[in-house]
Amino acid sequence: MTGVVMTDSGDLRWRVAVEAPLGEPDDQGGEIRTYVNVATVWASIVPLKGSGDVEADAAGATQRFRITARAPLDLTLRHRLREGERVYRIAGFRESADRAFLVIDAERRID
Repeated sequence: MTGVVMTDSGDLRWRVAVEAPLGEPDDQGGEIRTYVNVATVWASIVPLKGSGDVEADAAGATQRFRITARAPLDLTLRHRLREGERVYRIAGFRESADRAFLVIDAERRID
């Protein structure tokens, strides 16, 4: 869907934190990744189709969402979104046809 246009500001009813990764080296040559809040925006969150899967030998499900926020928003695929305790991985994003909104394809892992 490329032409999402929101006309009612009431659709943007969720406070969503935009978090950027922050990596610090660990003692064994790896990286400890944490996330820091770089912005907080109002957004709509619409659940889409989910699917069951196995990740690291743990059964669970991946729920997909369409999250829409006002543009411009400085975002990359390395960022993640958080609404309360819910964390969303960004799978892709694009501007709406009128360039007023950013439409984000996101996933949430449920174990």
